[in-house]
Amino acid sequence: MAFKFTPVEAQVIDVFWSQLSPLFENIIEKEGMGRETLASLKEKIKERYLLVWIGWEDSANNIVAAYCTQIIEYPTKRICQWGYMSAKNNEISRWEKPMLESLVRYTIENECNGIEFFSTRTGWKKIFKKYKINIEPIGTLYETKIDA
Repeated sequence: MAFKFTPVEAQVIDVFWSQLSPLFENIIEKEGMGRETLASLKEKIKERYLLVWIGWEDSANNIVAAYCTQIIEYPTKRICQWGYMSAKNNEISRWEKPMLESLVRYTIENECNGIEFFSTRTGWKKIFKKYKINIEPIGTLYETKIDA
């Protein structure tokens, strides 16, 4: 069976949460920068603020990877925001193509102008480029700490 990514309806997220929570916990810990907790992410999913996609091969009950999307309406464009990408293993070559295909198809179906994401991992640029998707940097995210 081919590897595929499927969106999960918010009302059934609890069915998959035991498999999803370790994946999301891993990415929140590595890249979250204190902006998200596992509980707040789950709440955003249940409230339909974010849509979860599960990556699986043999059965949807054996989730290998997951990511979230959100449609963002800016004054001059509509963007599919992609994030919280995480996987059980580092075998990205098995699922990178179906992941990008599902992401691009969803972006087009929702009449978005493009995909937006934040990542501390520079390898995504190479992966997108391999599939002829050009990434344009739009700035740098900085954070300061203020001691009161």
